[in-house]
Amino acid sequence: MTDDATERLFWADPKLSAFSARVLEVRPADRGFSVVLDRTAFFPESGGQPADQGRMGQALIVDAKEEGDRIVHLVEGPAPGIGQEVACVVDMDRRRELGRQHTAQHVLSFLALAKRKWRTVGFHLGEEVSTVDFEAGEVSRADLLALELEANRVVLENRAVTTEIASRDEAGTFRSRNLDGSLESLRIVDIEGLDRSACCGMHVGRTGEIGLVLLGRTEKVRHATRIEFRAGLRALEESDRLFDIVDGLSRRTSAGAAELPAWVESAQNEIRELRREAARLIEEASRREAHDLLGDAKEVRGTRIVAAVLRDRDPQALRVIASELRKEKGVAALLGAEHDGKAFLAFARSDGIGLDMALLLKDAASEIRAKGGGRPDLAQAGGGDPSRLEAAIATAARKAGEILT
Repeated sequence: MTDDATERLFWADPKLSAFSARVLEVRPADRGFSVVLDRTAFFPESGGQPADQGRMGQALIVDAKEEGDRIVHLVEGPAPGIGQEVACVVDMDRRRELGRQHTAQHVLSFLALAKRKWRTVGFHLGEEVSTVDFEAGEVSRADLLALELEANRVVLENRAVTTEIASRDEAGTFRSRNLDGSLESLRIVDIEGLDRSACCGMHVGRTGEIGLVLLGRTEKVRHATRIEFRAGLRALEESDRLFDIVDGLSRRTSAGAAELPAWVESAQNEIRELRREAARLIEEASRREAHDLLGDAKEVRGTRIVAAVLRDRDPQALRVIASELRKEKGVAALLGAEHDGKAFLAFARSDGIGLDMALLLKDAASEIRAKGGGRPDLAQAGGGDPSRLEAAIATAARKAGEILT
């Protein structure tokens, strides 16, 4: 230990919330000041656990990090003077909630390894939700429910959670991950009659303080399966949120909670059928509209040029109309439309016509400030200024006529 090492009060008394300390160093930081104290009860970011927060006099302590033997506090507010004695208060509600998450992770990791041979290979304690990564194959919903039930049984058993410092020689007697080989001693977290593992994070005093463990989504990450979890108040708040969602859906659909999956499946099938029918009707209407547009076409050397601005047609309908027109013999379609305040273009031609629709569209798109592209026989653009559509289509039609003559 160096002469300016920070005395770690949280190891001797994890419940210590208020203390005084002498300021050893103050330096500017991006969000305020970095302050080093001669002693602290603020747990620094370590062991996968975020740092404590709280107050230093009238200033806020928003983070704490280790720098060798020292703990550096990130302070927002008035900077203290070097040598000054300052009163500090730890946000114990936050620490307890983080401790619930961390102890819950130890319980989950033990149960996953002991009963399923899932080894923990990653852990992240977040501000809202935490995750633990297991070396596991496919994890089913039944696996999650079983693990969740086992974890909550450990909570109800209210087992004691204690810490101690053990020698390096004892490493084989407890669960550990990525141990630093340079350490001569290790801090051990012991869950009575259950788990004994190396960890430098903060924990609850008994498993009953965890309150509730709730597992969430799973995802594959590299060679592991990541499981989201919440404990304590976070789990209760998430349970309330999910209940409100289910209750709201039940009220809207008149289906009970157990009936909701079947109702959703039925609704999805109905939506798919409606979409198919809507697509059929759009195609049918587009064919009729394409036929009507041919009646107003201007013929230039055997090519019928259909140049029109259609009102309230979405991009899909515009593409269908253009595609229908290009099926006709000797047709060049130069179409524009306005939908939801935006302009769209669809240019298409029949086979055997000496027009490059991509080039014609490029000029027209530039005129309405739209982006797009395509092939010589079919091109499209969107997102431009609707007020310039008429002029853009007229210019494209004139250029097409000039090329054909």
